[in-house]
Amino acid sequence: MLDFKLKFTHNIYMSSENFFQRLFAAMFKGSDPEVLKKRQLKAIAKDLSKGKFKFIKGSSYEVQPSFAKLFYEFYKATSPAQLIFQNISNPNAYKNWVINHFISQEAKEAIERLDEANILNREKTESLKSLKESVGKDFALVSSLFDITRITNIDKTYNLLQAFISFCKFDYYFTLKKFDSSIREHDFSMPPHFEAIRGEYISDDIKDFIATAFTLPLSPSDWGEIFEILKENRDVVPIPQNLWNKILARLRDLRSTDVLDGMIKLITENPEYSSKITIKQEHIAEVFLDNIRNTSSKTLKKLEQNQQSSKTDDLLKQIFGTTAISNLKYYTATGGTEFAKKNLEGYTYANPLNYLKAYLLDCVKKDMRTFCDIVLIRGKWVSAQLSAAMSEAYHKLLEASDTITAFDASIAESGEYGSKIKNYMLRVDRDTEARNIMQSIMSDMNGKARTIIGTSCQQLITIGKNTKELLEDHEKQRPELIINWKELDHFADVPIMEQGKNIYKQIYLFVSLMQLYMQKQS
Repeated sequence: MLDFKLKFTHNIYMSSENFFQRLFAAMFKGSDPEVLKKRQLKAIAKDLSKGKFKFIKGSSYEVQPSFAKLFYEFYKATSPAQLIFQNISNPNAYKNWVINHFISQEAKEAIERLDEANILNREKTESLKSLKESVGKDFALVSSLFDITRITNIDKTYNLLQAFISFCKFDYYFTLKKFDSSIREHDFSMPPHFEAIRGEYISDDIKDFIATAFTLPLSPSDWGEIFEILKENRDVVPIPQNLWNKILARLRDLRSTDVLDGMIKLITENPEYSSKITIKQEHIAEVFLDNIRNTSSKTLKKLEQNQQSSKTDDLLKQIFGTTAISNLKYYTATGGTEFAKKNLEGYTYANPLNYLKAYLLDCVKKDMRTFCDIVLIRGKWVSAQLSAAMSEAYHKLLEASDTITAFDASIAESGEYGSKIKNYMLRVDRDTEARNIMQSIMSDMNGKARTIIGTSCQQLITIGKNTKELLEDHEKQRPELIINWKELDHFADVPIMEQGKNIYKQIYLFVSLMQLYMQKQS
């Protein structure tokens, strides 16, 4: 009896223990991540086995020949287009295809005239002023066509064309080679013999295909413009429209069934995987318009600079007899190149200041001095007040030469600016404050150079104006400025009239030279 009780008690205990074990297992089994993942993968495999596409074997994750057959269909259909696109090396060709499709023949001709080579060629037969006007009219015509509707259509069509090209250029051959190593590129004369392969071999291929193919709009009505553009530019449609419509239908099925994502989930054993589709949007219409504007503007500026350079050389030869002039030691064009390397302002007025120094030495202190000594010192002016302006301008010009020399010397290492430049240039790359100080120094120096040039030109203009009046006075029966012209003619080795005309011409040429540089800097 006692033995029976013990056995009964033991059985109750064991039953209770089994019950709680089963209860515990039932409560926590579902929360085990690995168990849950296996359950999810099993469900995915079951769904795929029941689906339309039998692309993968659920038990082994082997990708089946049926998948390769679908890729082979895509490859065979897109192969002619792939060959066409592979032979187009210039990426801008596609942009031109689309833009030309949407604009008129008149606009195309205007765009051609705005090409750099055409503008340079037109400059040979047109004045720069006339050329600027015609370029402006051509650009206005082109710009007027690019309204918001046309811009939107161009951008949309271009992005669609790019998506189509990417789909056609997808490396189907590389993927298919894994299923049949004997397959030949772009050779469809022999039927392939595809074999099942391990899914891990092509998981990346599937991901790349999704990223490429699933960006395509799937309605046949979206593709009319694309096939028109291909026909216009290649005189052939690489994929018949009806065949392309079948491809779109296949892609629709692939998307709706989510079979490709399901395959990746199984192959990578990641049931949470989800493909991310990025649709690229490039805006080419406004960029195209900006490029035309920049090209035409830069070409005109280049012509203007060439013309200005030609005028500068011509003026230098008339004034000095040469273009090789060097009178400054520190404030020079070449001396300022070190600042450009640090993205700082250089010696902006180096050339005109150099020419001014040469003019003061070669013309003012020689020919002008001879003329001024005669008319200002020996001339008997009707009123001293009449000669005051010319006399003051002349003496200030003589002082300007020394001012330029002192300014140039201030840039030497021991000079006012030179010592600061040497100190702060060592730190501009790493010290913002040093860079700001250097910019201030350069601005101050260039400002002084500009002031010297501007003031000297004003003085020259004053002398030129007075010289013209003196020449006119010399020819009068009753002079109104100087009353002893005949006496002065006796003191001159070169006739007064000839001297004055030469002085006036020199001043006119030199002021014109300075104006070219001042306008350029402005």
